[in-house]
Parts: sequence; C-alpha cells; structure tokens
Amino acid sequence: MHARHMPPPHPVYHRTPLPPGARRKVGWLMLCWMLIVFSPFVGFALHGKVEERGLVLGLYFALLPLCGLLALRRLHRAGLRRVPPDVVDEWRHGRLVPPEGAPPVAPPLRYAGPRHWIELRADGVLASRSALLHLNGEGGIAEVIDSLRVADAAGQYFVPWAAIDGWEIDTDGDGPDFHRLRLRPRGFVLLRRFRAGAGHEAGLLDGVRSIGRVPVLLKDDLTAP
Repeated sequence: MHARHMPPPHPVYHRTPLPPGARRKVGWLMLCWMLIVFSPFVGFALHGKVEERGLVLGLYFALLPLCGLLALRRLHRAGLRRVPPDVVDEWRHGRLVPPEGAPPVAPPLRYAGPRHWIELRADGVLASRSALLHLNGEGGIAEVIDSLRVADAAGQYFVPWAAIDGWEIDTDGDGPDFHRLRLRPRGFVLLRRFRAGAGHEAGLLDGVRSIGRVPVLLKDDLTAP
C-alpha cells in the first residue's frame, strides 16, 4: 500500500511547518467533543430508560472525553514549547507577506470560477455578488444594508485599493473559506475563496501585492501549483 501523497507547500504562501508533536490532533478533538455531546444518550442507553438516573450516568460518562480534552491540550502546549516563538506566532496570528518582492502583475487580473469571480483592477477590487460573503463597515448596519442593496442591484461589489489596509486568507470549519479585506480605519469585507477555472490562487495573491501594493497575511497555507 502506498502512502497518500501530500502536495508540497507553495514556495511563498505557506507558514513554517510545525513538527508533528506540536500540531493539534483534530481527529481526537472532534471525537471527544462528539462523545460529550452524545453523553446523555449514552447514559440513557446504559440505564435502559429515559430517566434522570440515565442523565446522571451520561454526565459521569462525559468526564472521560473531558479528561481526554485536557490531556490533548497539555500535549499540544508541551509540543509548542519546543517550537521557536516566531513560528508559534505565525500559527497564532498569521505570517505576513509584504508587497515588496511580488512578481509584476499587470491589471486587470481576473480570477474566475464557474460561479464566482474576483477582478483586481488598477483602482481596486471588483468581486461578483456571489463571491461577497459579509460586510462589516464603520458606518453601522444602515450603511451595510445600503451597500448590499447596491451590490444586489449591480451583481458585483467594488472596494478601492485606498480603503484596503491588508488582505488575509483564512479557513472556516463551519463555512466557506474566505479572503478578509481589512479596511481603513476599521471594518472588513469577506470574499469567498474558490477554485478558478484557470490559474492558481497564488496568482491572485501575487496580484494583490503587485497591483494593490497590499500585504497578505497567511492564516492558511497554499500548496504548489
């Protein structure tokens, strides 16, 4: 049996790898949380009836996965103590890739998939309405609602480069992965991450740094094309 091939990391857009002992054991964490959530049903099954005694048994059973979570936390923290502080900071807060050193990219750069698209223009970022996930502006809810109405009517949303303070890539275990455009003086725009029909996501980030002169903060890693 051959080991599953893992694609190599992108040469620029990746964080320093953590040693195996310092990585979170996601599978075991999920198992412990699932056992905690279903512990009342385990108690009812052990008791044989849906009664208070079964609930008490379930609460006692929940102590086992709780101990597991504590043990996993101790192992994770012990592993992190063996990692250099700058690498730990990358995984907690992200790795910043400055605009300096970006390959030259001429605008407009269009990153498009079957349903969504993002276009990097000389004056800003234009995205399809379907790629727009969330707005959080400094003007409050009324301004956000007005902006969404304009985006709905136009089928697209525009953010000028002058308003963008930084660009982050991140993941969300409960929803779509996203780009976070941090705005000046505060607020943000979330754009959906998606696979383009042609090109690599790294090309989009190259364009952000080259066209917009905006730094990219990595809270997720890209693989090599």
